[in-house]
Amino acid sequence: DIVANVVLSTDMKVVDTKGNKREDEDLMRLLKFPNTHMTFEELLYLTTFHIKLTGNAYWLKDEMNPQGQPQSLHPLLPQHVEPIADKDTKVSAYKYMINGVAREFSADEVIHFKRPHPKKSILGIGDMEAGEPLFNEFINQNKFSENTYKKGAFPAGILVRKEFDGDASEWERTKRLWEQQYTGPKGAGSI
Repeated sequence: DIVANVVLSTDMKVVDTKGNKREDEDLMRLLKFPNTHMTFEELLYLTTFHIKLTGNAYWLKDEMNPQGQPQSLHPLLPQHVEPIADKDTKVSAYKYMINGVAREFSADEVIHFKRPHPKKSILGIGDMEAGEPLFNEFINQNKFSENTYKKGAFPAGILVRKEFDGDASEWERTKRLWEQQYTGPKGAGSI
């Protein structure tokens, strides 16, 4: 949410190749309302989430005018998109699976945003995949803790005589109680 809001607060403008502001009424309309269901801010917000989570975001260029410009942009769900590799152009098409039906779009019909992936040239890498070892360690540590406590273990400590204020018989009684609680079958495996 924080990253998406920073993206939304970024000052954006259309410029030519020299950096001069460009006025294009059709493009400005498309950027304000990319499709009939969402604003450009909503599209950017969703795009940011897709890139953060999966490393990839896809926009379908739709309703092309005679000049080859899209009249609408639709986000595609990254989990349903499969880039089709090509040795010359890197990507020749995109297969989109939705409700068990495959639809293929040419590479020119889709805008693909991606974060660099160290192992895959046509796909991006998301935070979840990049952080997978950390997430797995956290999940495994949590499961270990749950199982440890489930078996009756509970946090223990070290009983030290020099910090005990009672006499020798009180010490022996306290030591026996301690051992019953922490070293018996119920205390086995205590932390």
